Amino acid sequence: MRKCSLLKRFFCLLLTVSVLFIFSSQSKEAYAENRVSRLAGPDRYRTAVQISQAGWKTSKYAIIVRGSDFADALCAVPLAQKYNCPILFSNYDLTNSATLDELDRLEAENILIVGGYGAISDNAEKELDSIDIDNIERIFGADRYETSVEIAKRLGSKDVALVTGNDYSDALSISSIASIKGLAILLCPQNNIPDSVKNHLDNYKIEHTYIIGGTGAISKSIEKQVPAPTRINGKNRYETNKLILQKFSSDLDFNNLFVSRGEGSDGFADSLAGGALAAQFGSPIILVNNKLPQGTRDYLRTKLTVASHLTVLGGTGAVPDEVVSLLLDDLGKMKKSIFDQPGTYGPSSGTSTVAGSIDIEAGDITVQNTVIEGDLLLGEGIYYGDVILKNVTVKGQITIRGGYNSLLLGDALTAKLITINVPDKKTTNLAVKNKSKIAKVKTLSPATLDDSQETSAAGGFNDVDARLGDLTLLGTFNTLNVSAAGADILLEQAEIKALNVMSPATVSGEGKITKATISSNGVVLEIKPGTTAIQSGYEAEVDEEWLVGPIPVK
Repeated sequence: MRKCSLLKRFFCLLLTVSVLFIFSSQSKEAYAENRVSRLAGPDRYRTAVQISQAGWKTSKYAIIVRGSDFADALCAVPLAQKYNCPILFSNYDLTNSATLDELDRLEAENILIVGGYGAISDNAEKELDSIDIDNIERIFGADRYETSVEIAKRLGSKDVALVTGNDYSDALSISSIASIKGLAILLCPQNNIPDSVKNHLDNYKIEHTYIIGGTGAISKSIEKQVPAPTRINGKNRYETNKLILQKFSSDLDFNNLFVSRGEGSDGFADSLAGGALAAQFGSPIILVNNKLPQGTRDYLRTKLTVASHLTVLGGTGAVPDEVVSLLLDDLGKMKKSIFDQPGTYGPSSGTSTVAGSIDIEAGDITVQNTVIEGDLLLGEGIYYGDVILKNVTVKGQITIRGGYNSLLLGDALTAKLITINVPDKKTTNLAVKNKSKIAKVKTLSPATLDDSQETSAAGGFNDVDARLGDLTLLGTFNTLNVSAAGADILLEQAEIKALNVMSPATVSGEGKITKATISSNGVVLEIKPGTTAIQSGYEAEVDEEWLVGPIPVK
């Protein structure tokens, strides 16, 4: 429970005489610690567990694939996005103990096994059943190609990515992007389209086909047989990966980069599990080997932001420290001003313009009367301090990585996007007032958003996209999209005009919901909306009443 309201904290902050102290610039080691996370276990099974723990507080669903063979598992990442769940690994005949422990931590109730009994045996399935999983379902076909079709049927996509079934790099390069854009991934041999794949293209009236890889992977003859083909290919897997990033750059969040090995069996496993996590962030998978491909590095230099964070998938044997160091060097060369001493920055009257970006790395800072043409990072150096942004316009985006239960106050603040992504899932308190205008807030960690003191009729916050972590809201919000699995959403005298719940979550408190649309099981609304719509195949508890879709409006 908070000791005082955000508004009280604001006035306390204004009345407090600040004691200024010198906060030295970050050392190279501290900078690296703040900008890099490595998710790695002693084997691929426990690396997948590390990835799961980084992304899911809880999950009603989990996907299980064989850890030693990529054949059936390649297309699983968009499926994980549909159910907002992690991908974990099993041995052929015995479910890995680390996987069983993680399923227990997740409180998983539904298991989707991808692959037939030749991939994961009946014995391994019985072992899952023995830990009281409510529902276990297999998704599989006669071969890897039919399995990809069976997954595609679950997604119902109008566009698909067609990749070779004989290697994994192309499929995993497109995996998180396919999830973000709602594409199914279909597998195909080099020279012929399996009947199962051809039938799916016809029956589902596929409108566009992205062919990933060169003619050595998918031939020209196949290209002529699929609807509206667009081929993306480079001279090798790394250049293809780079070209995919270029093609879909407008769909990607380069504040978070997931770096994985592009060859070898560990590269398959780490990229597959990591793809599900990258999709949650709307971020790409970057393929590397023992070196950082120069073409990839050159392209990333044009996309890195002042807030870019590297998540390395796998240990140093998969992604060497030398590769990470090169990316860190490029991050360190970003055009930016660093504010790392408490005090007031910007003129007392008039307006100053900063051509690049600003990185705030200390608490008890006020930035005033400033236009930032680049991005603004509220970094981890803030710790438990407070930050005030007064009459500040950010033409790029704002990323919050620091401020552990601190007050981050926007007074006449204008920004297109604020992303809250604080390490260790600490809570951020963000309040706006006095004609602030924030087009969108994306939360990737727990947060409190308060626009109850906003003076304009439109309100300070427009759309809120809750992807990870619990959320507390005060004030009026136009749209709240909830895809944070297991999140607790507290309305503290808040009004939500349009609530869209796409993952298991609980919404409670003293507030008003004009309309709620539910497209997930495991949803509990303790507040009765004005109208409720539940999509077909889902059920939810609304004001202590169980409702089963489809319900157009009730």
